Amino acid sequence: MVEASIVLPIIILVIMLLIRLCTFYLECLITQTNMHRKMLSKWDSTKSPVVKTLNDFRDINYANLGLAEGLIRKTIDVKGFTLCEDKFVRVGDTVETAVQE
Repeated sequence: MVEASIVLPIIILVIMLLIRLCTFYLECLITQTNMHRKMLSKWDSTKSPVVKTLNDFRDINYANLGLAEGLIRKTIDVKGFTLCEDKFVRVGDTVETAVQE
């Protein structure tokens, strides 16, 4: 009986920790997907320069409870390069004619 009174709470705590870690990584995945969709909409709507760099980052802090207070956190950084095809073709034609001359 003594072994069960020691081992059973440890097993329950380990299972709870694994569930919390799985939900944390699911939250990270959802955040990355939402940031990717947001950046795709920015990439589609840009018209200003020929090439532009877009950056976005978000910090994920899981609920600070119990022994894992402040230990479960992650920073997600999204970096992308957008390209305005119309201006790129025009610049390419200009550069090509300048090189040929």
